[in-house]
Amino acid sequence: MKGLDIHTVPAEDDGHPLAVFTIEDSDTDIDNNTGEQKQKIPVLLLHGRTWSSIPVYHLNGRDYDILGPADDGRNRSLIQAIYNTKHIQPYMMDFRGFGGTPKDDSGFVDPLRCVSDAVSVLNWIREKHSDVDHPSLLGWSHGSLIAQIVAQRHSDALSKLILYGSTYNPNFKYSLPTPQSNQHAGYTDHEDFPLSEMATRNQYDHAMEDFTNFGMVSGGTSVGPPLTAKLFAEAALATNPMKVQWCNLHQLNECHPSLVKVPAMVITGDQDPYAPKQTQAELFTNLGGGVDRVWSIIANADHAIHLSDERHRLVENINSFLGTGI
Repeated sequence: MKGLDIHTVPAEDDGHPLAVFTIEDSDTDIDNNTGEQKQKIPVLLLHGRTWSSIPVYHLNGRDYDILGPADDGRNRSLIQAIYNTKHIQPYMMDFRGFGGTPKDDSGFVDPLRCVSDAVSVLNWIREKHSDVDHPSLLGWSHGSLIAQIVAQRHSDALSKLILYGSTYNPNFKYSLPTPQSNQHAGYTDHEDFPLSEMATRNQYDHAMEDFTNFGMVSGGTSVGPPLTAKLFAEAALATNPMKVQWCNLHQLNECHPSLVKVPAMVITGDQDPYAPKQTQAELFTNLGGGVDRVWSIIANADHAIHLSDERHRLVENINSFLGTGI
C-alpha cells in the first residue's frame, strides 16, 4: 500500500466502514494562465468478484511514473498511472469482505449491497470535490456489472461510466431463489464458491486466470505466465487469502444497457476470453441513447489490460474519455 492514502467511509444506510484508497496531492497544481488551482476529475474504480483493489489497481506501486522510462517492468499500478496524468484524481474501494473492508454480520456480499456502498463512496467523493459536478465511475470485470447497475439506478451520482472488461452477457441469467430456500443457498458466484466450504482459501493458480495472452513463441517453445501474473498472484493471495461468499447473484439480471443514461465507454482487450467481442457489441449497441458513447478495443491484450504491456493505452483511453486529452 506504499504511496496510498487510506480513508474509511461509512455506508449511508447502516454505517458499515468501507475502505477507500487514493493518492492525495503532494503539492498544489496551479494553472499558469489563471493562477488558480487546477480542477481534477475524480473517478472511482471498482474491483472484480474475487480480488480487492490493492492487488488489482495498485500492484507493486512505486513513486515513479509507470509510463516513463524509469519503469522496470514490474510496476503495474493503474491508480498511480491515472494520478500521473495530472488531470484525474483516482479513488478505489473494497466491497464488503474484500481487502480493507470487513464483512458485515451476514458474512456475505450481494450485488445490490455493492451498488449502495459504491453510491455512498461516490457521494463522499463528490463532497470532497465540490468544484466538480459529479465523479466518474469505472468497473472492471464483475465490478463493471456493479458499476452498470449504479448508473442505471443512480444516474445522478456519476457523470460518466467506464465498463472495462465487462462480463455482461445478455444470453445468461442467474436463477431466482426458490421460495422455500435459504436466501444464500446455492447462489454463489458461478457455483464455484460452495457454501459448505465457508473457509475456502483462494488459490495461486486461480489468481492468474485473467492472464491468458501468452502461449507459444517461434520454434514451438512454450511460454509460461508472465512475471506480472506471478507478482499479481502473490499480492492477491496476501490481501485476499480467503474467498468472499457472494449471494443473490440474480440481482445482476437487472443489467440492461438501455437503462444507462450517462456518457459511457466500453473498453476490452481483443483477446479477452471473459469479454468476447460479440457480447461487448451487444453491450455497446444497446446503451441508452441521447448520450455520448465510445467503444475501444485494445490490441494484444486480454482481461487484465491494466496489468499488461498495453496498460499505457488503457490510461490514454480513460484520460481521453474523461474529457482531458493527453
